[in-house]
Amino acid sequence: MPALLVSALAGAASATLVGASVWQYQRKQNVSHAMGGPISPAKSYWLGFAIFAWFFLPLCLLLPEKHSPGIEVLLATFCASMWTRGLLEMALLYKWKLWKPPMGIGHDIFCQAVLLIQAGFYWPEIVAARGQDLALVAFCVWLFVSLCFEIYYAAAFYKAVKGLTTGEDGIWFADDDPRFRRILTVTRFGNVALSGSLAGILVSYAALR
Repeated sequence: MPALLVSALAGAASATLVGASVWQYQRKQNVSHAMGGPISPAKSYWLGFAIFAWFFLPLCLLLPEKHSPGIEVLLATFCASMWTRGLLEMALLYKWKLWKPPMGIGHDIFCQAVLLIQAGFYWPEIVAARGQDLALVAFCVWLFVSLCFEIYYAAAFYKAVKGLTTGEDGIWFADDDPRFRRILTVTRFGNVALSGSLAGILVSYAALR
């Protein structure tokens, strides 16, 4: 089976799985008043979109086909860091109930720093990138920018809820409360801008050889 088809099928399957899971999660949060509080549609979309783009998409692009070793290292390192953070965050949220947005912000900045350091180390490969490798370089830039949005979301949310994110009554998500109006406006813009730009990168990846 062609590598591009494997990537497309894996991407479609993971997007469907993540989308269905997040839709069910949003329904549970908003109907049953679950721990963490209700979540707005914009934030629900961002949750699923970020999980797909950060946790699954790098694997879908890397595993079926060989690319420039340096670019593969960038994406593999990023993906491994996200999976490690995801597992730890789940424990801090649901078991210990100690999760605070600054923890996520610190990890986001760490990921950005690692991307920049590795980009400097593999700079000759990045400059020489052609074809699908060039699309993957664009994807790495997209990852860096997406983390900038996430850092803003987390910092603004933490300020809006006055740090009340821990314990049984911790608030984890922005809903349609007026205090989250600006955050949700930026989130809607980010959802459109980041989705559109990522779609363009994926189309380029499929078209380039």
